[in-house]
Amino acid sequence: NPDNTARLANLVSTYRKKRDLFHHYLDKHLSRQAEWDIPSGGLFYWLRLKNKVPIDTRQLLIKALEHNVAFTPGEPFFADDVAACGQFRLNFSLANEHEMDTGLAALAACISNG
Repeated sequence: NPDNTARLANLVSTYRKKRDLFHHYLDKHLSRQAEWDIPSGGLFYWLRLKNKVPIDTRQLLIKALEHNVAFTPGEPFFADDVAACGQFRLNFSLANEHEMDTGLAALAACISNG
């Protein structure tokens, strides 16, 4: 269906732009604290914190929520029960540019302040 093809192309373009903008703000705010790969598909970045001792991202989420920042902790994604993995998932599809900038800056502060 030509209508679906055009709609799909528009969605791909829209989410690619959002992914790339989110990547810009990840670099700006979190490049010293985390590493990640640019996703080739989907709506999420998977971040790995550079801490020598992994932190429990479930506890980090509690602090981040106090600053209106949410993410998905990584611990539940592991097959083995881990106390702390220092990894988490961020969605880039809903945030506008201002929210990306301020939210990732707040998240970086939460990580720095332990």
